[in-house]
Amino acid sequence: MNPNEPSFENQIQQLNELGHTALTQGRLQEALNYLGRSLQLSRDQFQPLCDIGTLFGLSGRLDLALEAFDHALVLQPGDATAHYNRGLVLERLNRPLEALAAYEKVLNLDPNLSPAHNNRGNILKGFNQMEEALASYDRALALDGSNADAHNNRAAALVELGRMEEALQNFDRAIALNPRFAMAYKNKAQLLLLQGQFEQGWPLYEWRWKADLQGEYRNFSKPVWFSRDSLKGKTILIQSEQGFGDILQFCRYVPLLKDKAAQILFEVPKPLIPLLTTLPGGATLIEKGRPLPDFDTYCPLLTLPLSFKTTVKTIPGGTPYLWADPAKKTAWEKRLGPKTQSRIGLAWSGKAQYIHDSKRSLALESLKPLFGLPLEFHSLQKEYRPQDKPLLAGLPIQDHSGELRDFSDTAALVDTMDLVVSADTSVAHLAGALGKQVWVLLPAIPNCRWLLGRSDSPWYPTARLFRQPKAGDWASVINEISARLVEKK
Repeated sequence: MNPNEPSFENQIQQLNELGHTALTQGRLQEALNYLGRSLQLSRDQFQPLCDIGTLFGLSGRLDLALEAFDHALVLQPGDATAHYNRGLVLERLNRPLEALAAYEKVLNLDPNLSPAHNNRGNILKGFNQMEEALASYDRALALDGSNADAHNNRAAALVELGRMEEALQNFDRAIALNPRFAMAYKNKAQLLLLQGQFEQGWPLYEWRWKADLQGEYRNFSKPVWFSRDSLKGKTILIQSEQGFGDILQFCRYVPLLKDKAAQILFEVPKPLIPLLTTLPGGATLIEKGRPLPDFDTYCPLLTLPLSFKTTVKTIPGGTPYLWADPAKKTAWEKRLGPKTQSRIGLAWSGKAQYIHDSKRSLALESLKPLFGLPLEFHSLQKEYRPQDKPLLAGLPIQDHSGELRDFSDTAALVDTMDLVVSADTSVAHLAGALGKQVWVLLPAIPNCRWLLGRSDSPWYPTARLFRQPKAGDWASVINEISARLVEKK
C-alpha cells in the first residue's frame, strides 16, 4: 500500500471539497464529475447529495435533483435548508401542493427563514388565497425588510386585492432595494397601464424583455425604432411577441407606419398569416422562424404603443382593421344552414400554459345556465380541456374545432355570429378586431389591457365587458350574461 495515497475517507473528503468549490464557482460539469465519483464511493452522504441536487437543479435535471434531496432527507430529515431546496425543485416541477408542504416543513424547523415565507406566499397566491399569501409576505418582510423579491410579490398580491396604492409603494420599495429588478419594473408597468396611466406605464413595460421574455428577445445589430427616428427610405421589421391575442390587439399599429417607411416587414406566427393578409398598410408578412430579409431598424410589436406615445385617448381604436375571408364565410353559412335563432359564439378558455390562465379561463360547466335559453350556440374553441370534452355531447352547442385550421377559419366563423361571448382569450381580440359585437368575461382584476371599472373598451368599440364582482365569482358573471341575452334575443 502506498503510504502517500489518501485514505478512503480522505479521498471522499477531497472529492467533496473539490465538487463543492466547483459548484459554488459555477463549473457545473467539473462539480458533477467530483461529486459523482464521491457518491459512487459512498452513496449515503448528506452534503454531497444536497450539492448534487443543487447541481441537477441548476442544469434543469429536476427529477434527478428531487431524487437527490429525497435521499439526503432520509439521512437528515431535520435539515431545513434541504427541505427548502426540495421545495424549490417541486415548484419548478409544477407540483405546488407538495412544494407548499415542503415550505411548511421548513418553517416548522426554522420559523425565521424569510425566503421560505416568501415562497409559501407565492404558492398561496397561485391558489388565489391572497389574504393568506399577504400574511406570508408580511412575515417574510418582518424578518428581512431588504427582501426585494418579497416586496415585489407582496405588491402583486395587493393588486389582486384591489389595494393599488399600497401595491405601487411595494413595487417602488423593491426597485429601490434592487434597481435592476426587471420583474418589479414590469409588474409596476402593468399596474400603471391597468390604471390608465399610459404615459408612465409604456416606458416601464420595456423591462419585459429582461423580466420574462428573455426567450423571445433577439439582440439584432440594427437599432430599435422610436417615433423620433425617421423611417424615410428605410425598411422596418415589426417583431411579433407574446400570445395570439397580443398580436391581434396590437397589429393595428402596423398600418400607421405605411407613410413613414419604404417597406414594412411583419414577422408573425404561421396560424395568423392568412388572417393578417387583410391588415391594411401593405406590410410584407414573414412566418416567424423563417430567415429574415435585410432591414434597417426594428420594433417589437408591443413597443409600438410607446413609439406612438399612446394614451387612453389616442388609442387607434377604429374597427374593423381585420376582415374575414368572404369565401370562407360563405362556406360557413352553407354549413350552418338557415338561421332560425340568434347565433352566439362561445369561447371560454385559452391556452393552459399562460401563467394567469386559471384566473381568466372558465370551465364549460360554468356556462350551463346559458344553454337553457332559446339561442343557437356555437363553440369557437379550437382546443378543449380534458374536463370539458365529456360535456360537449350533452349540451346544445355545436363543435367546429375540427374545421378551425387557422385564424382565418375562426374569423369566418366568428363573422357568421350575431354575438361572441368570450373569456379574455385570442377569440375576444379576434372578434373585436373584426368589429363584431363581443361580450368579454373578465376576472375581478383583469389583464391591464381592460383597465379598471369600465364596461367598455377604448381598444374595441364593439366590446362590452362583464367583470367578476369578486375574485373567482364566475357565477355572477354568467347570471348577468344570461339576463342580458334574454333581453337581447
